[in-house]
Amino acid sequence: MTNIHTKLKNYALVVVPPPPARFTLSEWNLNNRYRNRICLDQQKLADSIIAETDRAIDLVNEKTVLNKRDVDHKIDEKN
Repeated sequence: MTNIHTKLKNYALVVVPPPPARFTLSEWNLNNRYRNRICLDQQKLADSIIAETDRAIDLVNEKTVLNKRDVDHKIDEKN
């Protein structure tokens, strides 16, 4: 007589996923409003990051132009 545990290891086990969650209409509406709010908050954050990046780019460009003028002036003085 063979042990049942030794027979089970010869079969491939299939995991059945749980049934999908069912929402009531009010739960669905609340969930959609929540997700919409999260999306809007992420959009505001992305917009502020883009604005800060644009400000940093402008600052670096301004410093670059000033440094170039200074270097060009010093080169002209040496010649």
